[in-house]
Amino acid sequence: MIGKTDNKNHYMAQIQLKRDEMIQLGLEFGLASKQTVACSQELDSLLNEYNRYILSLRKRQNPKHSIKRFLTMTFFINKTGAFKKKILL
Repeated sequence: MIGKTDNKNHYMAQIQLKRDEMIQLGLEFGLASKQTVACSQELDSLLNEYNRYILSLRKRQNPKHSIKRFLTMTFFINKTGAFKKKILL
């Protein structure tokens, strides 16, 4: 079984490799080239995947945090009248 640190390090290594690849493509073909843009989109996907992973770890560690944040925002909205629509976080 892969540990949390191993997973995090794996994501960070993949992100850094993709970032280096994108920089190299940008220098070679230009920032607006199809190759650079495609690599940038792949990097975005990796970053999104990493963020989802980190959020899932936080939710497992403290599942009440999300509920507490929702209730705090709902109270703020109702008390201040700052927003007319309720926002679900």
